[in-house]
Amino acid sequence: MHKFYLLILICLLPRILVAQKQEDKKAVIFITPAYESLYSTHGNFFYSQSIKASKFITKKLELGVGIEKAFSPKHHDNGFVIYRLKFVPVYTNIKYNFINGSKWCPFVESSLGVSFNKYKIARDETPTVKSKVNEVGVFIYTGVGTKYLLSKNISLVSALGFKGYKMSFNVYDINPHGVTYLVGLGFKF
Repeated sequence: MHKFYLLILICLLPRILVAQKQEDKKAVIFITPAYESLYSTHGNFFYSQSIKASKFITKKLELGVGIEKAFSPKHHDNGFVIYRLKFVPVYTNIKYNFINGSKWCPFVESSLGVSFNKYKIARDETPTVKSKVNEVGVFIYTGVGTKYLLSKNISLVSALGFKGYKMSFNVYDINPHGVTYLVGLGFKF
């Protein structure tokens, strides 16, 4: 798992360095690896790791992209038992920072993207008769959080929000969603 995020960071690093040389000296990229936990509305937990890269487009507004890898061993949803759920959302993110230039900065953010989902599913009545599912869904996130500056280039980040891995208007779709908590470190390049 750590190799996955290291590979992403290695792929992003040349772009970050080239962008800083080509643009003005104030061009800054933020890389935020994080650990996340989602409490589903169906009563179980999803655990994930994520990495996000963002850049200020105005004095208080950040625009970014991210990827996450979420997992849950078992989930009950709409009369089904779902095993070994793996979700990989790729998304864009927009964040509004209320206070810039201080040690502590509260923010609100929202993400929208696509989630690549893989799991095994069985009916509640026959939980041992499983079939494999690979699907794509709409990923959403909205939340509030805070950044606390630990040093000039490192900050502690935490956020609380609502997340959905496959949002749909069809009530029979498998659509894990719920309250999520994130904690991570922000690195300024």
